[in-house]
Amino acid sequence: MQQPDTLSPERPAVPAMNRRSFLRVSALAGGGLVVNAMFPAELLAAGEAGAGAMLNAFVSVATDGTITITSKIPEIGQGISTSLPMVVADELDADWSKVVIKQGMANQALYGNQMAGGSTSTPMNWMPMRQFGATARDLLVRAAAAEWNVPAGELTTSNGVITHKASGRSGGYGTFAARAATLTPLPADQVKLKDPSQFTIIGTSRTGTCAASRSTASIRAFPECCSRCSIVVRCSVPG
Repeated sequence: MQQPDTLSPERPAVPAMNRRSFLRVSALAGGGLVVNAMFPAELLAAGEAGAGAMLNAFVSVATDGTITITSKIPEIGQGISTSLPMVVADELDADWSKVVIKQGMANQALYGNQMAGGSTSTPMNWMPMRQFGATARDLLVRAAAAEWNVPAGELTTSNGVITHKASGRSGGYGTFAARAATLTPLPADQVKLKDPSQFTIIGTSRTGTCAASRSTASIRAFPECCSRCSIVVRCSVPG
């Protein structure tokens, strides 16, 4: 199991995401069966439910394959509403062209700390966002495995598609989203994260949202230390 990145002294430590804390956040924020049983009315009333099946606080998948990723940190021109969804999308193995970014409402009970400032948003959220993306991917893979009656270990994911090479079957995430939302998410420490060499979105330049304008953000993550993550943002403001 890949261990959390080690931080240099000048940066705040990434919060631990053990089984208890992960399940607590998932339960409060929209994690599969637990939330569907306990908090559906609260989520809908708060306007936090995304289009399609909610896999956790930050990811929902519609039947047409559209993936809604919630950005919890306020966008104040730093491009965080693009860069953090990029982290989630990479671990999810999402097709970025089908990603819709939604700004989360102020609700720390659902999202945890939503503070922006001091260049801490990326290092503080780097590991949790990876875990949420990877956990959503795991739910989709397990749903596909159940649908096809094959071992989950025989399935691969890429660009929003799950493939079973042995039988030649494949299906988009939207095909399995509803079933995935009924499964119980694994504890964060049991979900395998990508090796940094497998990143396809992190380290690239992607267009997302920046306040009322469009921006292009690039998040570059060095595997040995998430305090070395860097973000470059270009925003064009009307007028």
